[in-house]
Amino acid sequence: MPTKGEQVTRTYADVREVVGQVLGHALHIGDVETRCSDLRTQTDAGRAVVDRSVAAIEGIVRRTDEMGEAVAMIEAIAFQTNLLAVNASVESARAGEAGKAFAIVADEVRPLAERSRQSAGQVRQLIAGAGEQVKAGVIESAAVQQVLDGLSRQVSDLAA
Repeated sequence: MPTKGEQVTRTYADVREVVGQVLGHALHIGDVETRCSDLRTQTDAGRAVVDRSVAAIEGIVRRTDEMGEAVAMIEAIAFQTNLLAVNASVESARAGEAGKAFAIVADEVRPLAERSRQSAGQVRQLIAGAGEQVKAGVIESAAVQQVLDGLSRQVSDLAA
């Protein structure tokens, strides 16, 4: 049977070991809290970047809509120009020899109107393609936001 002094020494050693473990855990907890704080800061910064990206994409959507309106106006002008060319041809035929100048103008304006119509169609297709890319960007940004929100919640839960 151990003596009283041996028991005190053993108890002291046990208490000292427990205190060492508690201090070790406290240091580890402090390290975890620091890392959680750093992760929260990074997550918030990532969310701010995504928010700015979403705002930029929304601006692109508005500009794409405006471009579509401008293309519609160009198409309308091309249509009206073509009508003017047809009218010029009709008037030149009516005027006979005196209307040859109208015929020359009509022959020049008609291809110009057609090229304008074709170019407007190409621009419309490019805008549509850009619109699809913007939609894909919106979907990806939303996915990134969800990931960052999940990370932020997990970090908050760990830090609590």
